[in-house]
Amino acid sequence: MFNVQELLDVQSLTMTLNNFHDFRVNVRYVGDDRYEVWAGNFRHGEELRKAIRAALNYLDVYRTIDIADPDVSTFVQLVQDIDNPRLEHRYHADRAAAERICRDINQVITMFQRKRRMNAKIKSDRKRMEARNSRSLAVYCDNLLDAHSRLLVVRVDLGYAKDRYDFLTTHEVIQDRIKFLKKVSRKFDGLVGYAWGMEYGWKRRYHFHMVFMFNGAVHRSDVRLGNQLGELWKDTCHTDGTYFNCNADTARYRDSCYLGMVDYYDEYKRQVMKDKVTYLCKLDDYVTALIKKNQRCYGRMETPVRRSRAGRPRTRHTRLADLD
Repeated sequence: MFNVQELLDVQSLTMTLNNFHDFRVNVRYVGDDRYEVWAGNFRHGEELRKAIRAALNYLDVYRTIDIADPDVSTFVQLVQDIDNPRLEHRYHADRAAAERICRDINQVITMFQRKRRMNAKIKSDRKRMEARNSRSLAVYCDNLLDAHSRLLVVRVDLGYAKDRYDFLTTHEVIQDRIKFLKKVSRKFDGLVGYAWGMEYGWKRRYHFHMVFMFNGAVHRSDVRLGNQLGELWKDTCHTDGTYFNCNADTARYRDSCYLGMVDYYDEYKRQVMKDKVTYLCKLDDYVTALIKKNQRCYGRMETPVRRSRAGRPRTRHTRLADLD
């Protein structure tokens, strides 16, 4: 069965190929009538064999190539186009066979180097989309504060217990996130907005950063809300979930703390909140290698409906006049 680590093996090689444009393999005699397909050094050789093995395994499990990262998708497709069942083998008793495999691998590498130029445009377009999402999320935060004079901002980081790491699948993690946010929307009447970002780390594996905005006129205890959200995540994951309540340790943010109550008129904290929340839009390279093309690593609650502004309009620079 295919696992996420194998896609990361492919991504590791594609990053190497992007950094070392002269990456090629050759055949060398190692004695005892054995010939080695040599990638120049041990690390590159291991990366290459793992990536080829992963690509072949992926094609055995899935009928179509549906990977969000264009470089990873390209490499898997190129390996599929090579009809050589021994492509991943390192040692060979026949020099001619070793040379054929060497030629096939170099063909994959050469074609990858050509196609990666087209992939660069796809990645550039995604960066522009990331910037648009960031601007849109900043406006989203402003709209929430237009609709509610105070927001109680709560951030929780959600993950999984270590004994689950080797069994997690991308599909399962995404389903957990969907179920969790549905539960949150049903449980908290004062919830007015949220944003989330999914990441993958070598130490923490799959995890989410989530920021929730509550109506400050309804909720005031941010630490308690953070704990409730975390426990709800654990319940969603059948106690295998873990969480960190960022609001319980606001000292770590020092002068850039945006958690807790954010007032409509507090220009500084509003800006800090927008700067920090929009970071969730940043594309995670590992996640894009693991998700399908139609899956997302960032999202938010639907755009809030702007309340009627009947009567005197509220502006931040005339606050004192409004209080008279």
